[in-house]
Amino acid sequence: MHKLFARQLAKATTPSGEVDLDELGRLIGSAYDQADHDRRRTDRSISLMIEELDTLNRGLEKLVEVRTKALREREMQLNAQNLRFEAAVNNMSQALLMFDGQRRMVICNDRYRRMYGLSADVVRPGCTLRRLLEHRKERLEVGRER
Repeated sequence: MHKLFARQLAKATTPSGEVDLDELGRLIGSAYDQADHDRRRTDRSISLMIEELDTLNRGLEKLVEVRTKALREREMQLNAQNLRFEAAVNNMSQALLMFDGQRRMVICNDRYRRMYGLSADVVRPGCTLRRLLEHRKERLEVGRER
C-alpha cells in the first residue's frame, strides 16, 4: 500500500475503526488537487526555462552572426592587403628570400625562383633551408646534364 494512501486511510478511520468514506474521498481528492497544482507549477517552471533558453539562444545566434560578419570583413581586408603585398614583392627587381628562426622560409618572390630555376611547388612558405639548398643542387645537376 502506498504511504500516502495509508496515511489518508488512517486519518479517515474513526475511533471505532470504521472508515469515513466521505473523509477518505476528501483526503484523496485533496491529494490529487495538490498533485495537479504541483504538476502545473512544474510545467510552468519548465516553460519559463525553455523561454529563457530560447532567448539566450537567439542572443547567441545574433552574436555569432555579428562576429562572423566582422571576421568576414576582416578576412576580406587581409586578403586585399596580401594581394597588394604579393604584387609588390613579386614585381621587385631584386630577388627576395626570407627565413624565420627555425630556418623555414617565410617569403620568396618569383624573381628569386626564376634566378635559380626553382619550382614554386618546392620553394614556398614553410620550406626548410635544407630543402631549398637540396632543390637548388638538384636543379644545378639537371642543368649540367643538358
